[in-house]
Amino acid sequence: MKVAAELGYAKMDGLDLDERLLNIARKNMRKLQLNVGCIHANAADFDGYAAVFYFYNPFGKPVFEKVIQRLIESQNKRDRDIWAVYYSKRTIKPVDTGFIVGLLRRLVQKR
Repeated sequence: MKVAAELGYAKMDGLDLDERLLNIARKNMRKLQLNVGCIHANAADFDGYAAVFYFYNPFGKPVFEKVIQRLIESQNKRDRDIWAVYYSKRTIKPVDTGFIVGLLRRLVQKR
């Protein structure tokens, strides 16, 4: 979020299902003096619009697939450039990496 703010993004929101993690994020955003919304929601159900998506240690395959499908549906309603970044600390099997790349490619090539 800090990097996005430094790059000039005016509106930023973070989304998580875990309220405890959101409270930590809110505290960090205050310390950094960033105006970032922290949304308590299930990513698979979220239908908000955004242009940049940063997935940090995200959910497993079934949920990730639902999230990408929701983002594609969102893209169909509001055409825009989409950027997606995926980061995982977990060990990812090559087959899973291919699955993730395929989902992200579907999202960003929807345009």
